[in-house]
Amino acid sequence: MSRQIRMLAVVVALAIAGVGVGLLALFRVQQAKDFSQPHREQTAEGTNYVVQLLETVVGKTGTDCVLIVYMKLENPNSFEVVLDRDAFFLIDRNRVRHLPSTTGTQDELIKLPANGVLEKEMLSFTVPEDTFAGRITLRVGRDHRVMIKDQTPFDVRLGSGEFRSFRRRSW
Repeated sequence: MSRQIRMLAVVVALAIAGVGVGLLALFRVQQAKDFSQPHREQTAEGTNYVVQLLETVVGKTGTDCVLIVYMKLENPNSFEVVLDRDAFFLIDRNRVRHLPSTTGTQDELIKLPANGVLEKEMLSFTVPEDTFAGRITLRVGRDHRVMIKDQTPFDVRLGSGEFRSFRRRSW
């Protein structure tokens, strides 16, 4: 009888562990869906476009910290839409604005073709390391900000040339 009780206890423990892992997986999937939810936006002139966050990458290059945001941009209009890259800026927990880099391959303007999609547009920011200590939002429309990082401090020390990628707000 005691052997049957032990087997039953093992089965119950495995079932509870399986349910816990399943719930954790569902929670992570929901976090990713929340992060990548499309946002309908308008330019200052009232032209529509859609922003969908895809991924956030944090890293270190030499002494600088880098935050890269990948997003999908859609233009539902029958004409080209031109967006100023500086209209997409980060706001950290201290309410400091960080403008995207426009050096290298980053043009100052983002051009969305008529009825077109940019599958993976990149915004690159050079930020102080303490930016990762709290909440970070990204301005995606004239009056709309999206949280890309929650208030939990990111306390992983990255070495030069090391990058981490996230598809959720908690990192």
